Amino acid sequence: MTMTHDDNFFYRDGPLQAPVDEAAEKWKVMIVDDDEDVHELTDLILKDFSCDGFGLEFLHAYSGRDARNLIERHPDTALMLLDVVMETDNAGLQVVKHVRETLENRMVRIILRTGQPGIAPEKEVIRDYDINDYKEKSELTIQKLYNAVFSALRSYRDIRTIHHNREGLERVVKSSSLLFNLQSFHNIARNAFSQLHSIIKPTGKNGKAPFCSGFLATFSGAAPTLIAGSAEYMKDGELTHFKDVPPEIVWHARRSVNEKANFFTNDSCYLYFPTSNRLQNVAYLRYARPLNEWDRRLLEILSSSITMAFDNVWLYRQIGTIQESAILSLAKLAEFKDTDTGNHIHRVSVNTERAARALFSGGKYPEDIDALFIEQIGLASILHDIGKVGVPESILLKKGQLTEEEWRIIKLHTTIGGEILRKAAEGIQGRNYLALAADIALYHHERFTGGGYPFGLTGHAIPVSARIVAVVDVYDALVSERPYKKPISHEKALAIIRNESGVSFDPVVVTAFLEALQPD
Repeated sequence: MTMTHDDNFFYRDGPLQAPVDEAAEKWKVMIVDDDEDVHELTDLILKDFSCDGFGLEFLHAYSGRDARNLIERHPDTALMLLDVVMETDNAGLQVVKHVRETLENRMVRIILRTGQPGIAPEKEVIRDYDINDYKEKSELTIQKLYNAVFSALRSYRDIRTIHHNREGLERVVKSSSLLFNLQSFHNIARNAFSQLHSIIKPTGKNGKAPFCSGFLATFSGAAPTLIAGSAEYMKDGELTHFKDVPPEIVWHARRSVNEKANFFTNDSCYLYFPTSNRLQNVAYLRYARPLNEWDRRLLEILSSSITMAFDNVWLYRQIGTIQESAILSLAKLAEFKDTDTGNHIHRVSVNTERAARALFSGGKYPEDIDALFIEQIGLASILHDIGKVGVPESILLKKGQLTEEEWRIIKLHTTIGGEILRKAAEGIQGRNYLALAADIALYHHERFTGGGYPFGLTGHAIPVSARIVAVVDVYDALVSERPYKKPISHEKALAIIRNESGVSFDPVVVTAFLEALQPD
């Protein structure tokens, strides 16, 4: 082998490193030079090099074009030893621009090596190109090469650590946001288990996923229950019993509960998180590789988010129960004035929700009808006639024809109900049952083409919630017996509803109502 560069290039002035384990993970180092001797010398001198216990894996490119193709296939390259003059005088510099600007790879460390510094002056290259070091081959001894490679790999290690840490935190934030959007303990459990699984990033050259198996269990009383798990803990599509879990795993899980703490073994972890309703939960996860300190920290951060997600659902349910009780209590006020109100409001609630779901499924009024609307509309609709508490029983229960004055008083139930519910909703932020109920109570007697009361609104000026209840309320009134009327048949009631479509009622709502109607 002959030397084609200055004899000082790779001059031996330092000891070689001790041999390293060939099977260990290695730093990828790309040698880019059109001189084959440079490749051979670099391989020879650095073949036993190690940094942080890892050796080197060499990638070879003999032109700028080869280097661009190679770095695209190996974006995890840690270091590029790059010649400047190859097929063109600035081929190496074009590689730098491609890596940094086209590929947007900011992690790979680039050491520019040149035997012709006059073509690429150091001051100008460092100023104009995103490189990490500049070496003239005539001055590059073995020790200087070692020092430069050490410095570059440690810099790459630190940047990669920061990058992975940031990615890990981003995954935690994303996972947490997904969990906080769920309103079911079991949905959170299943998703929490999935997020805990995915939070640890695969490592190694083969990209092998580190996760093997695990479960999420809740300890309420003496009998723990699996609420989510991997295939190992499933049978015929259902979770197995906790008693089928291996004894060693059970012991660690119970220890985590008893000591209210997280535990990590060589290949697994037990994450403890309690909830406000006094449930104690443990996530058991077994990985194919040992977890590092940052992996453990990410899992602990996410487990804290899971705890808060469980607590939020519990509090959400508590608030929902309180709101539902308050609404039902308000609705019962009307029962004292109207003997059929109890059954009527139940039927209106059921059919209102069905009609709303049909609109939602059909993609109608998406700006108004979403999952929260569907959740609230049924319960809110039972208060549509709450204003009747302000109407005398003698008028409500009158069997004969109403006078003009009595009819004026009857119509006041819309404004009375709307005012009662609007004031009740003032202390609640955001969308809520009472605010939705206030709209329904106030506007459910408006007509689609005008002429209704209390304001004579038309079309989409009437809230969609009130337009839905308007159809449902009239249908139920037609088929129900009242002190002042006999019921008519389902078929006749539907004929009236169809006839009033586009007149009294929103035709889109009528179509959804007819599609969803299931008369009791």
